[in-house]
Amino acid sequence: MMKAIWTLALALSVIAGCTARAGESVDDAEATKDPGYTIATVVAPAPVKKGTEAKLEITITPKAPWVLKTSTPLKINLAASAGVKLDKTTLKADDIANPDGTAKVVGTALTAESTGEKSIHGDLSFFLCTDQICQRFQDTTETGFVVE
Repeated sequence: MMKAIWTLALALSVIAGCTARAGESVDDAEATKDPGYTIATVVAPAPVKKGTEAKLEITITPKAPWVLKTSTPLKINLAASAGVKLDKTTLKADDIANPDGTAKVVGTALTAESTGEKSIHGDLSFFLCTDQICQRFQDTTETGFVVE
């Protein structure tokens, strides 16, 4: 009986044009079409000077009706190219610089120990909420910069 129910559910999802991947709901699949947010990553000042401190800032801007709450889990794992030292390699909700803003900014200081083209990669995991639900999102960001 269960096999027949699953077969029927699969057939209906194909007929309805469901694009969900294994392990995610239809709502999750719809969210991937328009994630409900933008991510901007900046290293300043530009260009970065070897041996001086610079700052990495990652801004997550939710689109209405989504809100990024500081009370929900947020984790960003950072990895820098050779010759770049990050003060923090993991950023959390406690690192949000502007908890009252709509767009949330997290960041860390960095020091470039060598010249040339460098990059920082971030793996993000965070929750966006509406009045009805909170949903987990995962994304990546990469930013390149020059060190003189």
